[in-house]
Amino acid sequence: MVKLVTKETLLQEAIENRKRRVEAGSHPEKDRLLRELDNNLIPEWKFPNGFDIREHIKEPSREDRQRGVLAELVSTGNFGAEWTQRERYEIYAGRDMEPELWRPIYVETVNSSLPKVIPVHRLGPGGVVFTEIAEGGEVKFAEILSSDFTVTLKDYAVGLKYTKELVKYNQLWNVGIFQRQAGIAYNAIQNHLHFYPILNGSYSTSGGIGTRTETSASSLGDNLYQKYVNTVGDAVDQAEARNIYGPYVILTGKSNARAAATAMMITIQDGNPNKFPVTDQVNEIIGYNSWTGEMLGETTTYDGVTDNVGYLIGLGTRADDFQSYQNQGLEETTGNPDVSRRIMEQTILDWDRALYMAPDAVQKINWPTS
Repeated sequence: MVKLVTKETLLQEAIENRKRRVEAGSHPEKDRLLRELDNNLIPEWKFPNGFDIREHIKEPSREDRQRGVLAELVSTGNFGAEWTQRERYEIYAGRDMEPELWRPIYVETVNSSLPKVIPVHRLGPGGVVFTEIAEGGEVKFAEILSSDFTVTLKDYAVGLKYTKELVKYNQLWNVGIFQRQAGIAYNAIQNHLHFYPILNGSYSTSGGIGTRTETSASSLGDNLYQKYVNTVGDAVDQAEARNIYGPYVILTGKSNARAAATAMMITIQDGNPNKFPVTDQVNEIIGYNSWTGEMLGETTTYDGVTDNVGYLIGLGTRADDFQSYQNQGLEETTGNPDVSRRIMEQTILDWDRALYMAPDAVQKINWPTS
């Protein structure tokens, strides 16, 4: 059966996973955590009642003040480890709230030894084939093509700052908000970076079936759902004529994703699955809409899939066609106070990413509307 993948479905999976972990554990606030999870909320990691961060702040020495230190966070007992753990919890809670939708498409390589500029290698024509060897015969070797492409790791970062007011007025209520938003923003840009080359590719309706990269909406069918399935069938035929093979993933807007998934399920449940065999070739339908965030008064928007448009993505040669590289995942660096701006501590979250997408591995789809 085709799986519908959206922000909402993955968030629900994450909440169910968190509920299972809480139920199996012995957290002192277990009842509160389960109650909030039952309401589809990821609980905040709360500070204990009466907690005062000022008790964990040490006044700087004269020499430290001259160096710009406003105060020092003292890790008495387990406080330091718990503060870091709580910070990471909120960041990953944010990541659950804005799930990564790109992972069914790309093959990710995470390796700290990756160079800044990465050569992209693809298998030679035909890939790998075992052949019979006659006595004294020669073994044929599959060839890794010399790199015709390179991709460059790009660095991304955001900073969180803890001001003197946070300590002076014990303003702990807003700490988790910023940290959780950092997790949301991280996954949002991951989706944007991976989907951008697909959404902004060059697709054409001209030429013969072997060169057409954009499928027109089908008019065949007694209802909209049958037209959806026939459109997917046409797209698969045209993709295979261009040597794009399945299994397939469809990337589209959420409303179109729900319609396409419904169409696939109806054809499976009507007692005649052979009527539309294309339903067995599509593994997942990803629904992706735009995302908007704001920081320091500036608004950033990552475009989603245009209404009534989709993209049929062949995974037959996924390891060649969709490659994602990361030398450094999301890491945190803390320090660098700034007395002139009354900033006690600054935290930098940074990471890198490089991507390669084969431009000939996608077939654009125009969905029927009536």
